[in-house]
Amino acid sequence: MQAKLSDLTPSVVDALYGTAAAHPSETPTFLFLVGAPGSGKSSVAIDAGLLPPGDYATINMDTLLESLLPFRAASAMAHHYKRRPDTRELAHFASIGAYGTRKENLGLFKWYDENHAALQEADPKATRGFNRIRRRFAPLVDQEAAAHLIDVNEAALDRAIAKRVNIVYETTLSLTKEGRVNKVDRLMRLLKKTPYRIAFYHVTGTVEDISQRIKARQEHQTPQDPQPFYRYVSTRPEKVAEYIHKIAEAFAAVAKQYKKSATFQEFTNPIDPMRLPAENQRRTSTRRRHIVSAYAGSNRRPSSELGSSYRVSTPSSEKRRTQKRLTAVRLTSL
Repeated sequence: MQAKLSDLTPSVVDALYGTAAAHPSETPTFLFLVGAPGSGKSSVAIDAGLLPPGDYATINMDTLLESLLPFRAASAMAHHYKRRPDTRELAHFASIGAYGTRKENLGLFKWYDENHAALQEADPKATRGFNRIRRRFAPLVDQEAAAHLIDVNEAALDRAIAKRVNIVYETTLSLTKEGRVNKVDRLMRLLKKTPYRIAFYHVTGTVEDISQRIKARQEHQTPQDPQPFYRYVSTRPEKVAEYIHKIAEAFAAVAKQYKKSATFQEFTNPIDPMRLPAENQRRTSTRRRHIVSAYAGSNRRPSSELGSSYRVSTPSSEKRRTQKRLTAVRLTSL
């Protein structure tokens, strides 16, 4: 795990993506792996037999985001509050903005800072523990990295292409008002100058299967990781149906536009209940302690010592500070 955005150096990213271990090829494949969240994209690339097992790079910006401790910590905290009816609307956590920022902590604690008083009133136990996590990452608030995640990802893609390794590019698709998919257009122009064979795989499934996969990951898999995290995607049937429809529509447009330059296949990936993670039976208090122990670290200094304008004042912390001041006065008088 990386503590801040600038830790994602080229060597670290190439290891995460598998570029470092992949072998160059005279006729490499570039596979656009397209599908809604929860469609089961990852398993299809290997099962279809298009790529040699283990010998390819997987370019997926979510991999970078999920490797960063600020994202994992902030998202786990938000997940805790989203599970409670009285704090659900306060945890306005969204990862989209993190892709384009150069803040070392990705600006991912803004929702916590803005709603701190209300969160503390609703769930003081959680807030006391989460204040320690927030203080740990406070020094990163005003620090900036040389590049944001989008730039880091693009540079990694360029390196993988230059090395001529097989590439899986996992993505969703959406049409512009002009009926184009900008990211595909840009990459197709780039790949036109390379020896890559280009293939598009569209992975889909039923609304029920996709909803179940999303929920299984969000509720039962990643929150139980040693360093838990959460990527919110709605599992409401109408929203999942919308994901499926929009991606299918965009895939059809791309297939029509690039039918002479690439191969196109569609797969329905039915759910395998045996591959779903076991239901998370942990109590709320256990989940909270798990998050704090994973991310608070040993740093318990007051936030004012960490070079941040963010300050936490709780009744218990204020009481400790008052006791210290009184002790200092008594010692001075002696």
